[in-house]
Amino acid sequence: MTTPNLEPSALTTILPTILPLLHSHRTNSPTPFILAISGAQGSGKSTLASALATSLRAHNYSVLPLSLDDLYLPHSGLVRARESGNALLRTRGAPGTHDEVLGAEVFGKLRKGEDVKVPQFDKSRFSGEGDRVSEEEWEVVGRVDVVVFEGWCVGFRALSAEAVEEKWMAAKEEAKRKGCVERTNALAGYELADVQAINVNLARYEAAFMGPQCVDYMVHLDTENLETVFGWRTEQEHVLKKLKGEGMGDEQVERFVMGYMPSYQLYLDELRTKPFFKDDPEYKQGRKGQLLVVLDKNRQVVRTKDWSL
Repeated sequence: MTTPNLEPSALTTILPTILPLLHSHRTNSPTPFILAISGAQGSGKSTLASALATSLRAHNYSVLPLSLDDLYLPHSGLVRARESGNALLRTRGAPGTHDEVLGAEVFGKLRKGEDVKVPQFDKSRFSGEGDRVSEEEWEVVGRVDVVVFEGWCVGFRALSAEAVEEKWMAAKEEAKRKGCVERTNALAGYELADVQAINVNLARYEAAFMGPQCVDYMVHLDTENLETVFGWRTEQEHVLKKLKGEGMGDEQVERFVMGYMPSYQLYLDELRTKPFFKDDPEYKQGRKGQLLVVLDKNRQVVRTKDWSL
């Protein structure tokens, strides 16, 4: 799927900041360089990951693109999550719908340079609920120079239980004051216990495969207005319908994106305002970096912030 107007502005912004760190890493470390891309639905994560992979290969790096989506639980696991009673797990997406054990295994083998079977997830199976592709069909990959890892909640850091409750209470108060739950205050529509459970799941993800200790460079595609995400994702579905003749309707997209909004409300401020690697010794020594790329509604770069030291 093509995301209009992303690569020309974003790629030329990102690539020059990555190449010096990548060259140094390959010279001094036997492990792959883990390049993480975080961004909301429709921001162009997958398109950017593909473009970066192509560009890095042109610079003679071997590259493995990997999506958080390919670490989803098999359909049976998604059904169990859906039936757990947690409203935030009714559809795939939130922490708790991915296989963190598989994620740790895949990244562990990649870091050791061992052959690894790369999982795949087919979102079209079970009428769009999706299912893991049979392991016999997974590609076997050996040592690579770079792993480009993209996902919507990559870069999110779990909060303390007290901080989660404070944000949840603030959301409830705002909804009460306005008399409704708005798009960007979706947190108010969920039970505190469900929200806390997602936060616990995210903490496990961090420890297993996507915390600062697991990443060498973070690119965060952001927007000044989260309302933009609904338009981005709707546009993607319209493109999908033209290409494949099927896709979600606009109302389905609305419900789909609303399921992610509580997590944005909880975690996005932290990623926007603090270095992802703030406590990592390698970051403080200049061996890791982070770039914030703010996009407008047309996915053109509005501004950037280089968190690298």
